[in-house]
Amino acid sequence: MSFPQLDMSHPIFRDYTWELDVVPPWRVEDCEHCLEFTQPESAGAVHISGAWKSNGVVSETEMLSQVTEHCSDDAEPEKVRCGAFAGYVAEYVDWQEGTFWKKWFVARGRSLLFISYNCPQGDEDFETEEVTSLLSSLRSK
Repeated sequence: MSFPQLDMSHPIFRDYTWELDVVPPWRVEDCEHCLEFTQPESAGAVHISGAWKSNGVVSETEMLSQVTEHCSDDAEPEKVRCGAFAGYVAEYVDWQEGTFWKKWFVARGRSLLFISYNCPQGDEDFETEEVTSLLSSLRSK
């Protein structure tokens, strides 16, 4: 899958069903199955991928099942809003790898976004505000 290119003269990234503001120093890279957002002095990375439901809208039950399937058993899902999208977020530490994970499963209509942020355990507070700001600019197209 190939994603549209980011034009830094107009810092908005547009995908097929969503868009968000990409303010420097954030950079975006197409990683084949997702988009990766990083900063030059970043502790971690944000990854965004999505799916389109063919019939009906994405339900809360479907989002919660994604949390169960893709997060650690001790992760507690919380309701969240990321711009125009709403759903659930959960965070946990993979102690074997020493990695902090925060995962969002948010939807608007038929569009479901899978968003993750990971970094070395202990660095999770380093760019919390920047990640929150990036995700708060999510809009549906």
